[in-house]
Amino acid sequence: MKLFYKLLPVIFIFSSLSFMEPDISAQKFEGEILFKNKTGLNVDYTRYFVKGCLVRVESLNHKKEVISYYIINTSNTESDFVNPHQKIYKHETKRRKLPVPENQNFSISKTGNSKQINGQKCHQWIVLNREKETKVMYWLSDSGVNCFGDIMAILNSTERTAYYYLQIPKSNSRNIFPLEIEEFSLTRERRITITLEQMKKKKLNASFFEVPKGYKIIH
Repeated sequence: MKLFYKLLPVIFIFSSLSFMEPDISAQKFEGEILFKNKTGLNVDYTRYFVKGCLVRVESLNHKKEVISYYIINTSNTESDFVNPHQKIYKHETKRRKLPVPENQNFSISKTGNSKQINGQKCHQWIVLNREKETKVMYWLSDSGVNCFGDIMAILNSTERTAYYYLQIPKSNSRNIFPLEIEEFSLTRERRITITLEQMKKKKLNASFFEVPKGYKIIH
């Protein structure tokens, strides 16, 4: 349930991503995005750094200390999982594509509700799966960040908040970014809340998206 915002040390990468057509030139945003993730009483954070087709996704603990991170190239689906504490990394270029039947057992709707988050107008989408007794609400903004679906697909997450997001029609989710996410049971029990803490434009050096020198590769 946490890969959407809490990274795992094993990466599964699609060997064929025919549905993904990265439009790098349309990537308007360059900078840093920080999310707060709450599951019950547990709190942690995820931080994204975005520069063109390069993305760094950091998993942070409750003190906002880096635990691990991914470096992702959305143009060729290459990625590195980096453990800065052990100074090791794992490079991936090709993995099998898991079967993900799109829209199976899902009800997807744009509600017409909207609200301001971080000064940006967001529209509400709801993805419902009665078989799994789960409803996920997304507040989506045309924020200039167009790589989120690519990140979730490359990481090939089966966690609900990511998996359900990928069920939203591609024409609606390809160039927008979720600024808030809530997962509920059908009895209205709140399971997960993901909220935007900070979204800051700034120039990033390309070296920030490279594995530090001296780190040992593992296979």
